[in-house]
Amino acid sequence: MTKELPNARRVRVDIVSDFVCPWCVLGYLRFSQASLKFKSHAQFDIRWQSFQLNPNIPEQGKLLTEHWRDKLGYSDQQTKQTVEHITQLGLDLGFRFKYTAETKTYNTLKAHMLSLWASEYGKSTEFHMALFRAYFGEGQNINDPSVLIDLCQGIGLDPNLAQAVLSENATKAQLLTQQQIIRQNGVNSVPTITMDSHYQLVGARSVADYQALISQLVAQQVH
Repeated sequence: MTKELPNARRVRVDIVSDFVCPWCVLGYLRFSQASLKFKSHAQFDIRWQSFQLNPNIPEQGKLLTEHWRDKLGYSDQQTKQTVEHITQLGLDLGFRFKYTAETKTYNTLKAHMLSLWASEYGKSTEFHMALFRAYFGEGQNINDPSVLIDLCQGIGLDPNLAQAVLSENATKAQLLTQQQIIRQNGVNSVPTITMDSHYQLVGARSVADYQALISQLVAQQVH
């Protein structure tokens, strides 16, 4: 449980993200690093919002090299350069990306369903980081229910309840409705980080960019 700071500026932070987006984990880690400067002046209420970059990816996944070639027109050299760049950016933040020739991108619907459920227990950020590490660091199939349930159990959530969530049509419907609203609100790329509902930064911005916005918000009068 987060310790309450009675005189702190409370800042709502909505993070629109997808689990197979490397820029999403980089953006969050940069924001998190930026927020440390204000730990005695602000409390951050982080709310993860789901976004599926590739909702039509098949159940078995698709090789990332093929996906980037088909979607982005990347050559093998461009893919290699992008992977090296992302890997270095991760190392700068203490996060390990492990890309191989067999790395796949996956459908993330099931993962987002469980994230929505995990948020009810205040564990959405833990869930996101567990999945980011499992996917980017270990190459696990995050569309596999058994993988997802194990990750839930690893952060203290009931695996039986997690299994039940994956079979609930109501959870899926709620999630898809939320995703539709997010797109209708003009969000079409991730990460998109919005503070206090209307101060928005799109993309994995620098630590300095996040610090500048947080500083602006902290300086405002607390109501």
